[in-house]
Amino acid sequence: MTETDSTMPLKKRRVFVTAVGKLCLPVASFLFGNLSPKWVTRWAKIFYVLAWPFTCRPRKIARANLSIAFPESNNKQYNILVKKNLQYIFELGLDWLHFLSHPSDINQRLLLSSEIDAFRQSRAKDSSLPPTIFCTLHLGNWELASHVSYISGRKGAVVAARFTVEWFNELAAKMRTAETDTVLLPVQGAARGMLRALKEGRDLGILIDQHVSPKRGGVFLNFFGLPVTTSLLPATIALRQRIPIMIVACHKQPDGNFGMDMECLPKPTEQYASAAELTQDILHGYERLIRRYPEQYLWLYRYWRVCPANAPQELFQRYPFYARQYDDRTCDETLFQPPSPSP
Repeated sequence: MTETDSTMPLKKRRVFVTAVGKLCLPVASFLFGNLSPKWVTRWAKIFYVLAWPFTCRPRKIARANLSIAFPESNNKQYNILVKKNLQYIFELGLDWLHFLSHPSDINQRLLLSSEIDAFRQSRAKDSSLPPTIFCTLHLGNWELASHVSYISGRKGAVVAARFTVEWFNELAAKMRTAETDTVLLPVQGAARGMLRALKEGRDLGILIDQHVSPKRGGVFLNFFGLPVTTSLLPATIALRQRIPIMIVACHKQPDGNFGMDMECLPKPTEQYASAAELTQDILHGYERLIRRYPEQYLWLYRYWRVCPANAPQELFQRYPFYARQYDDRTCDETLFQPPSPSP
């Protein structure tokens, strides 16, 4: 069978998914795109009940991840958090439908924290301040977090992975750039795109709470007490360009609006000895935000999917059921020690 023949079923599937999606989106937007925040929450609970029989594996992954992040919790607490988390995923989807139908509502429903408001005012007073790299995570409505540059008074650029279905990319682009002048940078060749954006005076936004293979530059660092592989790219660029890094997240509030959180690192960029040290502090900042809004984090993702080859057996046993151990990828043994409390 030729390569062309082997890829035909996949191409047909993508065409089919695109056609079904384009057909269903107007219907879904009509039915659910105009819901009030209260009804968004109610419908999310209904969808959770309807989908419950089909969520066995997602619930298993979420519970395994929660047991790593919150080892002090009990089974009842895990079950409650898993339920709230899956309900929030449906709520997130309904919010996306609303904002795709009403993009002008995005900036109206974004509420600035005092830290971001002070940051915005300092930029307004001094236009010579350098661009900033904003590291965000899969918490709350992470697509709306890409608007932080716009609301803080600067042009922005966001590093974004592409879906295999082009139609999904079009929808995601609308969400990330609606009512702003933000540009999207592909993950492939991201470093060049990020440097070019910085020369244009743009802020940069990037997600790094994802597994990155060591073959693609991933480095083992500590995340909730276990080594995970992550990207050093934003920290490397920040050190070379001598620009600040800040952590941002966009959490949903009980009234249906979205609060934009900002966290500064413990020390300025230039005081870090390496990109690994800087990135480790970013992950500690992520941990603080996740503990603040645990039900809004993407616990369905397999963060701890690989364990370093030199990890002792007792450490590997702490990894979730879906993890495997590398045959040839090791890490610094200091990561095997219990982590010090996050600052």
